[in-house]
Parts: sequence; structure tokens; C-alpha cells
Amino acid sequence: MLTPRRALTSLIIIGAAISSCPPAVAGPLGGTAHAVTGAGSAPSTTSLAAGSASSAVAAAFLRQAGLAARRSQRATRVPASVTLAQAILESGWGQSRLAVIDRNYFGIKCSPTGDYGPYATGCHRHPTTECDSRRCRRTTALFRAYRSPVDSFKDHGRFLASSARYRAAFAHTADPDRFARKIAKAGYATDPGYPAKLIKLMRTYDLYRYDR
Repeated sequence: MLTPRRALTSLIIIGAAISSCPPAVAGPLGGTAHAVTGAGSAPSTTSLAAGSASSAVAAAFLRQAGLAARRSQRATRVPASVTLAQAILESGWGQSRLAVIDRNYFGIKCSPTGDYGPYATGCHRHPTTECDSRRCRRTTALFRAYRSPVDSFKDHGRFLASSARYRAAFAHTADPDRFARKIAKAGYATDPGYPAKLIKLMRTYDLYRYDR
């Protein structure tokens, strides 16, 4: 029987026939600056579109990622449903190039000084697209690399729980929809549709069950 760490790691091989999904963009220290593009944060990202996973792929992903999201919730209070929705959206069900190569499921960046926190093993530079309110542009950025997807989930929870900018969201850990809206409002994503995308995933796949 696979351990949760080994089982989740094995998800990167799922899905031989996948569709191209354009990259989203991780902001400084992990806040995601979503462009007009979809899930994932890496050069020439190829991933399952967030809403197009087959039932078998979705079930396999959630069976394993759900364990990591629930562990993160116990440690950090970030709703597991929100964590899972973000992982699906950011990594295209674990199939984005960044997830496959660097086990980075949330597009978390290294700091400008190269700091990568307690869970990553280092930083890898990737081309990416970054957007502000006026335009998007191609550039490169340092993204965190992890030994396993489980460490990526741990780092995601730690990032949200330890950042003062997201503190207001933690008054709503029992309301995942509102939590999602609060982190977006605090600057996690520049895409105005980001919270709606998370909520749609949470409702479509009943991710709320992982909060219990």
C-alpha cells in the first residue's frame, strides 16, 4: 500500500491524453497574479483544464490530494476545500509542468532574494506571464521546487496562515466560499474571477466534504 506521500507523488503520471491549458502566474511569495490564462505556472504548461477532468482522473487526484489538504487544514486552519480548489486550478489536476517537474501545485515563488522557506528544496527559474491592471507580459521568475507534492501543500497552508495580508480570511474558516473571496480580495489573485472559479470547483466536485 502506498503511503500518502508516495501515492500523491504518483499522481504526476496520470493522464496520457491531456489538453493544453495556459499558465497562471504566481505573485511575490506565492500570491497568484492570475492572467487571462488558466491553471498552472510554468513555461509551455500542458495540463488538464480545471473543469475538464474525467471522473477517474478527478477521483484519483482528490483521493490523494484530499489527504494532504486535510492535514494542512488541521495544521493551519485553511479550509481543505479551498486548498483543493486552488491546487486543481493552479496545477490542472496535477498535470501542469510546474507540478510535474518541481512538485509545485500552487505556483508559489521564491522571494526576490532567493528564499524558499522551510519546505522547498530550492528555486528553479521558469518563463511565465505576469499581469497588472493594464497588461500582461512574458518574463521569468524563480519558483519553489519541492521534494514531494505533500511538501507543496504544507507550504501553501503555511504561506496563507503566516501572512498578515490574509489574516481577515481566517475569521471565515467555517465558510470556504467567503474564505476564497477574502484571500482574493487581499491580493492572492489579480484575476477578478478567481474566487468564482474556486467556488465553482468546490461546488462542482463537492470539495466541502473534505472540510469535515
